[in-house]
Amino acid sequence: MLATASIACCAQPPRPVIDSAYVSVERAYFPQLSPDTSHVAYSTVDGLWLILRDCATGSDLVVDSVGAPGYDARFGGDGRLYYVTMERRKNNLVYRTAHSFNPADSSHRVELEAQHGAVRLCPTASGMAIEGEHKSRVIGDKRDKWVYTVGSKLVIMNGGHKTEVSPAGKCAGYIWASLSPDGKRVVFDAVGKGLYVCDPNGKVQARLGNYLMPAWLDNDYVVAMLSSANNRTVKKQQLVALPADGSGDVIELTQPDEDASYPMSRGDGRVAYSGRHSEGCVALMANAECEVRNAKSEVSRQTHDIPAISGLDAGKISPRVFVNPGHGGHDNNDRPCPFLNDAAGATVQYYESESNLEKGKALCEILSHKGYRVITSRVDNTTADDLPLFEIVALAANSGADAFVSLHSNATGVAKRMNFPLALYRGYTGEPKSEGSDQIAKAVLKYAGANQLAPWSATERAAGDYSFYNWGYGVGLGVLRYNKLPAMLIEGTFHDYVPERCRLLNSDYCWHEAWVVSKGLDDYFSRPDKSGKGLVAGVIADSQAKRSYKGQLFGRDSYRPVSGVEVVLSDKHGHRVASYKTDMRDNGVFIFRNLKPGTYHLDVPSRPLDEPIEVEVKAGRDTYADILY
Repeated sequence: MLATASIACCAQPPRPVIDSAYVSVERAYFPQLSPDTSHVAYSTVDGLWLILRDCATGSDLVVDSVGAPGYDARFGGDGRLYYVTMERRKNNLVYRTAHSFNPADSSHRVELEAQHGAVRLCPTASGMAIEGEHKSRVIGDKRDKWVYTVGSKLVIMNGGHKTEVSPAGKCAGYIWASLSPDGKRVVFDAVGKGLYVCDPNGKVQARLGNYLMPAWLDNDYVVAMLSSANNRTVKKQQLVALPADGSGDVIELTQPDEDASYPMSRGDGRVAYSGRHSEGCVALMANAECEVRNAKSEVSRQTHDIPAISGLDAGKISPRVFVNPGHGGHDNNDRPCPFLNDAAGATVQYYESESNLEKGKALCEILSHKGYRVITSRVDNTTADDLPLFEIVALAANSGADAFVSLHSNATGVAKRMNFPLALYRGYTGEPKSEGSDQIAKAVLKYAGANQLAPWSATERAAGDYSFYNWGYGVGLGVLRYNKLPAMLIEGTFHDYVPERCRLLNSDYCWHEAWVVSKGLDDYFSRPDKSGKGLVAGVIADSQAKRSYKGQLFGRDSYRPVSGVEVVLSDKHGHRVASYKTDMRDNGVFIFRNLKPGTYHLDVPSRPLDEPIEVEVKAGRDTYADILY
């Protein structure tokens, strides 16, 4: 018998579990229990493999390894294992197909043909509801109950009746919705607000606090993962039981040092989760009468035929991009950088979260204007917006996105300064874990490296996070770690290089970086620029005056930017077209957008040039022209 305490399926508080049985000693994540607990399905850390463990024999079977089938697999009430695969098609749009696998006879079948957008698996008492954005299907009794989320809406299906509610109001989105075993309550995570419990009509019954990945332990308790309340990042991961009515004590289910995560329960008191004592393994927290063998075995890489999927015309479908402005709130992980700004004549505070948000909001606006569908992880900059990485990845997975882009700026962490664009993706360099991630990185860097508003100390670079950080397999950047979408994180510039920090205080400069990223996405999705417009951007600086900053400087950054002056753009006939007043943040940046192709001239009325600078604007091109005295 296992040395585990019983977790009773009743209103009595569950007792803390001291020991758990390890079902798998492989690197295993996102576990799912079959209805009879005879099998545990789990995934590799990158979500690329879906594996089934027979708890009686200890043998492993690869259910699927094509199309990233892991992470969101679910057992249905009929005992079949359901999962979703992804396939990039024309113009790099992602199509998702729903499959099922029967552990009894090892048979596969396609349950819902490929479609663009999100495909959500919703377990029911008799089978599975597959909710696609274009086509859906119910396997089993259509009178069953199930729940799922779309943005900040909770969708509750009850006897064929559909209810859409927003119990927690607007936020970045709802995720991890779970229906209680008796069907009377729903628990879900309102991102940035915490866990809520509501009735089937959407009436809030309790708020459970700042926890992650909720699931019903029974009708009275919810199992969830504890996250740090200090900086919204997860360091020590611990499972707890929460009274569903919001009253009573929080009960520890695992030891604080076990780093337990991804809890899954079928509402019968058993919990499957990942523990990290063995670098990621599935553990089963069981009732006392349930015995699970702890067997070590090699993964049996059995193959099978996946039914062919007919092609669909993606030409008129809008790409969907998930935008993640990095960090959030002025918290410990925001790397505040106060510095003396010459033009402002005072010490100015710089927060990476602010410039990331400026870039993120601009990118959402630009992409939406270009016809993309855009989802974002935050639109504000408070502590509540500094989401745990698990939530960000879950939001992206639930969005049906074709690509994921995380916006950041960089810092060396050492005394030597540098400045260049860096794009990172999951995996080793040249070997992305999510297909297409390296292509997005390279497409964006093509334009980022050509951006002449910032002097570069080195050429742009794309790399896998396993290689770049020299951390090896399975580690890397947290926001990419469990993200199986084509995904990349761009460090657009280095904010610990002071001239760059001054530029990042300019919202138009942040807009321009977002514009550069959008052009890379246009290339990735094969969407030519049809606006017929161009832009002119540059910096005005005094070549006779040096910066007071004594550190290493690159290119024209050694010259003192001119602040608070008007730059005028005129057409070739001398008629004023637009003007731009440089800010008081010691950067000298000016940008003119949405210009028709043609010849223009730049001048500064308060400090007239000997000859206005002539610039040629071309459709779909960025024209750069500095003004140096």
